[in-house]
Amino acid sequence: MDDTTRFENFKKTFIHEVGHFVSDLIIYELIQDGKPHKIILREVFPNKFVGECNTLRRQKSKPKKYFPNNGVLYDFESSITLLMGCFFQSIYSNNEYKNCFYSIDGNNDWVVFDTGRSFLNKAKDATRELIDKHYVLLLESELSHKLQSFNFSKFYSLDTILEFTYDELNAENEIINIKEILKPLFLAFHEEIKTTPCE
Repeated sequence: MDDTTRFENFKKTFIHEVGHFVSDLIIYELIQDGKPHKIILREVFPNKFVGECNTLRRQKSKPKKYFPNNGVLYDFESSITLLMGCFFQSIYSNNEYKNCFYSIDGNNDWVVFDTGRSFLNKAKDATRELIDKHYVLLLESELSHKLQSFNFSKFYSLDTILEFTYDELNAENEIINIKEILKPLFLAFHEEIKTTPCE
């Protein structure tokens, strides 16, 4: 693989984590708890990155469930932040979002989300219908253009471990613009999924 392939893989992983970061940031602004901390990308094989978005544990609410990978379930509506990584990656890459959830890129996100759904006894079919509906709304929004035209170069380097702090990310106009486009759509999803019936 060449440098072009490395850059393309970086972009896919980075935009995935930006999806988590901006949705975590929207939740943080809403409840003033659980601040997103940083994005970390690691080159685990030549030209292949894995990423994570670290968010501080909430101080004002008690978790309903812990997961083996350090994931925490506070409430069903906040768990939709887990979906945003694959949503962003799929919109950017012009691929079906379900492919991301069933790949190494997003499988852990999906498993944690769906385990939380099952734990809270939320109806599977109703949940998936809402996910499909809100993905289409994002796809048809201005977000699609913003992700396609995102300037990745300012974040890219040849380092094998890349870290981007809350302060760095929150100072970037492109990321703030993406958050502002996402915010009303995300909050509508956040509100609607609260009404998901139980099985």
